[in-house]
Amino acid sequence: MVDLKTGLAQFNIYTGILLMIIGIFGNISNMVVFCKTNLHHPTTYILFCTSCASLSYLSIGLFTRVITTGFLIDWTTMNMGWCRARLYFAHVIVLISVCFTCYASINQFFSTSQKEKLRRLSNLTRARCVTFLIVVTCFLHHLPLTILAQQIPNGTGGVVCNPVINPYLRGYISYFIVPFVLSLIPVTFLIIVGALTYRNVSMLQGVNSRQRTQRHLVSMILLQTVSITIGSLPYGLQSFYSAITTYVVKDSNRKAVEDAIFQIVNTTYYIPHAFSFFIYLISSATFRDQVKTILHLHPKENRVAPFLPTGTGLRDIHTKKEHMHTLT
Repeated sequence: MVDLKTGLAQFNIYTGILLMIIGIFGNISNMVVFCKTNLHHPTTYILFCTSCASLSYLSIGLFTRVITTGFLIDWTTMNMGWCRARLYFAHVIVLISVCFTCYASINQFFSTSQKEKLRRLSNLTRARCVTFLIVVTCFLHHLPLTILAQQIPNGTGGVVCNPVINPYLRGYISYFIVPFVLSLIPVTFLIIVGALTYRNVSMLQGVNSRQRTQRHLVSMILLQTVSITIGSLPYGLQSFYSAITTYVVKDSNRKAVEDAIFQIVNTTYYIPHAFSFFIYLISSATFRDQVKTILHLHPKENRVAPFLPTGTGLRDIHTKKEHMHTLT
């Protein structure tokens, strides 16, 4: 068991630090690219907000997790204020990030719809209002954590920061929020909306437009969904298993194995928040062009911008380097 604990500590340290470095670099890069393009486009604006939320989640959630599980320094046991603040902001920010990701997906569905009524739902004013409502709702929803979180004895002479002293809140978080809202529901939603968006794209008129759009947009949706599934689904299933076996008598070996699995899937949950930049870079030629433009890697001659959403569909736009300011 000592070797297992040592191995888990090393895993949390090295994997956590790697994800944190990649995630901070990637999300800052996302924000720079989106700011350099066009934040007046609803999709770009939502993705910018998502990157901000992911960066905050990595800074608050993953950093403190590496310190706690890797170096055994748990600041939440030393100060009640930090105990409540860390739980509150980590839960709020991850929920905001998940909601933003789902909203970006449904916004893509609206913008590629053949129905004008649905296309009108994709606009900057609505995007700003919805993202604001998401932020306010998430902050209000988790307010009980700042009141009910307590430091309780852990049975070995120390204390732990526990957010679920209240049995009703414990059941709500353990059986619904963690396994479903943060995992199973978003994964299912993204798969369904991705399929519907693919159908919309397949119905576009014009062979060239259809082929380009399918190649770029569908690749981005699939890679994004795969990343979220890899990071979220194991975490949700393991959390649900832990919740339904809370009162099951377990021997020390089973507890050690379950704790090891929990720590591993808890760390891999950060993967979608850390790798979004590379997902966009791999799946979108437009995103790669914008990165090259920012890094001054483009040749000076005229180029073709792959595809951009418009009010009535997707079209090819021929432009010069200094006029490429719209990102899809």
